[in-house]
Amino acid sequence: MLGGILNQHSRFAVFGEEAGSLLAYGWPEQQAWIETLFQNPQEFNDKRYSSEVRTIGFKIKLRETADRDGLRRCLEKFEAKVIHMTRSNLVKQVVSSIRAIDLYKRTGRYNLRATDHAHLLPGRAPISVERFDEVLKWISNCN
Repeated sequence: MLGGILNQHSRFAVFGEEAGSLLAYGWPEQQAWIETLFQNPQEFNDKRYSSEVRTIGFKIKLRETADRDGLRRCLEKFEAKVIHMTRSNLVKQVVSSIRAIDLYKRTGRYNLRATDHAHLLPGRAPISVERFDEVLKWISNCN
């Protein structure tokens, strides 16, 4: 939501969780993506970036970072400013994580815009107490 608001201004380009989706490929791929974003964003040929842009950003969950120290060093290298956001509602965080995991299993992506891919988004489905507990423990260990 914050990224969408910032992207409405012509001088901001806020990318989504593309770096997080590279987790399976390891830190070198995540680092290369971040460095390209900060050094040569025009290479992405993305509508979010234009010559007017003066501030570039991206989202990443710490649990989707292959090397937290590497991320810190990379952000320091580019003197990046960080907005650290947390979700205090653990129930919402667990449900959101379960839905993202289910979506990833179906599509290979954790997030899709409902307006573009409504037919791929998981519908309402019951979540077992055991699965809820498993994901809650995972989130608690990651934070």
